[in-house]
Amino acid sequence: MSQHGTLRALGATALALATVITGISAGPAGANAAPHLRASYAYTPSGVTSSVSESGITYHGTPSCGGTWDTCSLYLSTTTTHTVGLGDLSNGGTVPWPASIAPGATATLYVMSRNFWQSQGHLSPAVPITVTRPGSVTPPPVPGGGLVTTPGYDYTMDAGTTKKNLLVPVQARADLKISDGTLALTAPSGTTFTPGQTTLQGRYTTGSNFESAPWLNAVGEVSADGRTFIGVTKGAKDTTIAENAYIAWQVSVDAAPATDDGTGTLGQRFVGSSNLGSFNVAGTSRVAITGVTPPTPIDGSFDPAGVGTPATVPAGTVQPVHFGATVTEKVTGMRDTKVVLTAPRGTAFPEGATTLTGEYASGGGWKRTDSLRVTGSLSADRTTFTGTMPDSGHGFELPTGYSVRWSVPVAAPDDATSGAGDLGFTVTTTVGEKPFRITGASRVTVEQSVRPITAKVDSVDDAARTAAVSGTATKEAEVRVGNTIIAKADTDGNWSGTVTNLVVGKQDVSFAQYLRGEEVDDTTIPVEVKQLELAPVTVTTRTVSPGEQNTITGTGEPGATFRVLKANGKEIAPGAHVVGIDGTWSFDHVVAAGSKRFRFVIEQSKYGQTVPSELFTVPADTK
Repeated sequence: MSQHGTLRALGATALALATVITGISAGPAGANAAPHLRASYAYTPSGVTSSVSESGITYHGTPSCGGTWDTCSLYLSTTTTHTVGLGDLSNGGTVPWPASIAPGATATLYVMSRNFWQSQGHLSPAVPITVTRPGSVTPPPVPGGGLVTTPGYDYTMDAGTTKKNLLVPVQARADLKISDGTLALTAPSGTTFTPGQTTLQGRYTTGSNFESAPWLNAVGEVSADGRTFIGVTKGAKDTTIAENAYIAWQVSVDAAPATDDGTGTLGQRFVGSSNLGSFNVAGTSRVAITGVTPPTPIDGSFDPAGVGTPATVPAGTVQPVHFGATVTEKVTGMRDTKVVLTAPRGTAFPEGATTLTGEYASGGGWKRTDSLRVTGSLSADRTTFTGTMPDSGHGFELPTGYSVRWSVPVAAPDDATSGAGDLGFTVTTTVGEKPFRITGASRVTVEQSVRPITAKVDSVDDAARTAAVSGTATKEAEVRVGNTIIAKADTDGNWSGTVTNLVVGKQDVSFAQYLRGEEVDDTTIPVEVKQLELAPVTVTTRTVSPGEQNTITGTGEPGATFRVLKANGKEIAPGAHVVGIDGTWSFDHVVAAGSKRFRFVIEQSKYGQTVPSELFTVPADTK
């Protein structure tokens, strides 16, 4: 009498190829001969039901076959063909989730009757079932509802002019959609927002050039004093802002005609919510204003174009930066001299930097002189220096062709990122009765300090051949294994990720640190994946009934796939067979009439290895 067993699936990792060997020792040939029918048929199964769990898909029903068959089973597939079979069980059962259906995803599968006869399978019309895999892929937490502050831009404008299309960028740290947002802008010192601005055009970029983004437009108004703009965004909730993309809003400002030299900040705050939570991000862009310039005499004593000197300031250090001027006609005295400096973006003048040393040169080395010493003070944020130089006394002289320069210390914070900015300088003085104005900039490059990468193994999944790893690196650096980015360091320099595709045994894995697409350094650590042993195969069926379909049962490695082969290696009981999560397996087979025993081998596959069992012999029940 036949018994029907149910396979219980372990999970997605159980879908490895498996093998089973069978051999049959039969009686006389006439007793074993199967009746010859002309055709085999498979009909739509009845009573199909399905359910899901974290470990797999459970389906049941009654298959229906006609003509002749070796097996008539309930077949589950992602298509209506044999090509992507998930289960081939007597009346259904539980099979693992295929890798093609991710946690939280919904898919349509197909249940069919399968008539298998003489090495050929026939499928019936399909009964579709809809399944949703439990769980979800949870993205890593991102700050501020997905939006973060990013460095702004440096702009220049002249007094009495209008500067258009000023931007203060905001960066997305994950894919997001903005539900609502309120934009507040504050005009730089010495300016007001151009009247009549009621809609600020939204801008968007995933690269280096901003493009128009009408769905980001901010609608509002300029305050009565022209110093603020308040607006709200409309229409952005249906548009995805990509990870690492930038958004901004264009605004225009007017500088008053009598504006003096100086640098102000265009302030911005964007408050609202996205599908990732609430955000409140602020940022600034700097606007340097060139005031009314006194006319420079044609026979002037200084070239009005100042001489800037490039400099490099590594993060966490203080470095001198020089600026100066060229003497075009002999100077015998200077009075009412004023020096104004603005620090490069992302830097500041160190506390106590209130004295600038002055030097002069003529083709040879620089010579220090107290006659050019400048003393002054710093602004509260230490980004502006304002100082004066004593009127030159008797005997002061700078011949034609000489150069003068001053030195100011510039400090870059420990966490500064790489970039370049200008030390802006303005020197005003009077030579005789003639006023002079010297302006220029020294280009300053800030170099981000590099924290050596470290890595360690936190755990190893021998079955999946993966390793959880973590370590430290430079903040926001990419961590790569080969060409694969496995992690990105956070603002504290910590990172964690997973290494995949490991091999069994000991191996060295190299982790490289990348900044701005360039490899900075790397480190190598050993990782060991242990070979897992498969549980041995046992057979629990004691006897078989010749001439009938028998369900053969036993135990093995949970989650392993298996094949059944005859003693000569030919496969019987075709289809996807999986050892259940409880370690039990079964398959159905019609033992030929007259057989005295049934012989077979179970070949299990899991963890990248295929292991055959001993040759089992189950005696026939002849009673």
